[in-house]
Amino acid sequence: MAVDLANRLEAALVIASVERSRIPVYGISAGSDLAARIQDAERSFVDATLQQAGAVALRGGARCELVHLRGDPAEEICAEARRRGARLVVVGAHTRSAGRPLRGGVSTRVVHDAPCPVLVVRAGSRRQDA
Repeated sequence: MAVDLANRLEAALVIASVERSRIPVYGISAGSDLAARIQDAERSFVDATLQQAGAVALRGGARCELVHLRGDPAEEICAEARRRGARLVVVGAHTRSAGRPLRGGVSTRVVHDAPCPVLVVRAGSRRQDA
């Protein structure tokens, strides 16, 4: 959806993914080998996600920049949108967030805190041509 919008608006696309800087691993000390391996897996996942999204954008003909962020996902997405003067944030939504019952999912927090309009795309949504 973001690639289609970028093409239609003749806009550059910034694709960002956020590596959580604090992954909750209960009962494991932050400096342990297991915690380091989990953080490495998170970093690799973010890099792979960016490469996959970049390939989709390239196939769709959109100009894009890939940005690997680190920290709280909602806070980092909103901060990056502010830094770049974004006119629109497109964010995916899913239901796997462990913290969602307490403070809302990432997409909900981005909707409330972003400096610009936000389009939330549910997981599994497919673009429908009009």
